[in-house]
Amino acid sequence: MKTIVAGSDAVGLFPLSAVFREVTTGELSVLDRVEPWLHTNFGVVWPRRRVLSPSARAFIEHVVDMDAGQFALEDKFAATVLGPRVSRGRRRASK
Repeated sequence: MKTIVAGSDAVGLFPLSAVFREVTTGELSVLDRVEPWLHTNFGVVWPRRRVLSPSARAFIEHVVDMDAGQFALEDKFAATVLGPRVSRGRRRASK
């Protein structure tokens, strides 16, 4: 998808971590536009009356930790590429 966007007038949606190299080298540009509805969510579900095994609990904790790390990485890239006013998919209030 990055190749298609780079070689045309197409627009793509990517996490900044997926295109950071291309943005910093100038191959791709970031549109300085963040819509309030543009975000992702995930959930973990299991049957109500089942107790999670220790390995299932450990896996869920790992997924949550990885998600937090990804948010931190995206915030860092957003600050580098777009400045400190953009964070976690939301535009920070201007002073």
